[in-house]
Amino acid sequence: MLSFLRGGLTVTANTLTRFFTIHIGVLPTVMVILLAVHIVLLRLYGISDLDPQDKRRISFFPDHILTEIIIGFYLIMILTSLAILFPPPLGDLADPANTPLHIKPEWYFYPIYRWLRLVPGVIGLVGMGVFLLMLTFWPAADALLSRWFPMRDLSVILGSLVAVVVAAAMVWEAFVV
Repeated sequence: MLSFLRGGLTVTANTLTRFFTIHIGVLPTVMVILLAVHIVLLRLYGISDLDPQDKRRISFFPDHILTEIIIGFYLIMILTSLAILFPPPLGDLADPANTPLHIKPEWYFYPIYRWLRLVPGVIGLVGMGVFLLMLTFWPAADALLSRWFPMRDLSVILGSLVAVVVAAAMVWEAFVV
């Protein structure tokens, strides 16, 4: 998979081309397909009502479609105007052979970056995989914990602990130079 994504054994111009194609072609197509499936399911099964006695219906076409199109055009106009009025600055050309020492990820990646700097390579990656698997299967684990320990709200305690650890790693990485 790595060789396929890179377009060879090393990172080259093929890698950039492949990621550009994925970013511009594949991801938007998948998003549009998922959005279409969502709208079809919404029209087939309806919205779960907060008030079951309220039976007002909004017609999908033209009311809903036209509202979405108008909102989309306004957002596109605002974003285009902002991009024209305040263009993002371009820096020097990237040099793949030289990585500056001051490079840090964006703030939302600080906990992951701190974790990968604290533990050796393979253990860090396996640890992140285990954490993602735990997040994926947390609803099932939460149901089991609430069945085994009915009087204790372990999910709140564990969730609070994870939130504190993530916040601490984020602050720690933010202040490390």
